[in-house]
Amino acid sequence: MSSIWASERRIRALLAEAVAEGRIVVTKDHDIGVLVRRDLQPHCGVLLLDDLGDAAAETDLILATLSSHRDRLAARAFLRAGEAGIRESRG
Repeated sequence: MSSIWASERRIRALLAEAVAEGRIVVTKDHDIGVLVRRDLQPHCGVLLLDDLGDAAAETDLILATLSSHRDRLAARAFLRAGEAGIRESRG
């Protein structure tokens, strides 16, 4: 149970730092969704990347998503990108 709380504290700290610096968060940690959607943790945009199992494919997906969804991320969107495409959570 303590590792769950440690992870939550780490994610909250990451989000707080990103907000303070006006940055988006790019992560593969799906626990971030709970804090952003359920707990309404403030953020400046989140790109949640599914694990594709291939670093080159993940890099390409990140770059493509940042390029094609720049405006949505700037508007503090929560996006999830993976093999099935890019989805915005309105949660």
